[in-house]
Amino acid sequence: MNYMAIEDILMGDETLFQNINAFNPDYMPENFNFRDSQMEGMAMCIRPAIQGGRPTNSVIMGSCATGKTTALKKVFELVEHTTDKVVCCYINCQLHTTRFGIFSQIHKKLFGHQPPETGVPFSRVYEKVMNK
Repeated sequence: MNYMAIEDILMGDETLFQNINAFNPDYMPENFNFRDSQMEGMAMCIRPAIQGGRPTNSVIMGSCATGKTTALKKVFELVEHTTDKVVCCYINCQLHTTRFGIFSQIHKKLFGHQPPETGVPFSRVYEKVMNK
């Protein structure tokens, strides 16, 4: 067995992929094509909040790996670059499954840190977030 050849393979810079980081779950492409109409719909739901009103609730549905999360994150990114009146907070509810977990993520986005996990009732976290 030629160990040098195996080492060359492991340490080589060659790859089949232009951007291996594209396989990371949190990867955000610079150009995101073919979702313009969906992103426009999301923007229409958020626009009232930018104008001082209430945003429209929306449900984003579709098959796995079709760009729903990326489209939403791109719209949130555009909103954050457009105005400071609206704070967008993406929460993966498969990871944060309780109301305390969800509001902890919102708290982190608003205040830069999560609330203590123990000793603080949910109602206090809720009030702090809602009064921001």
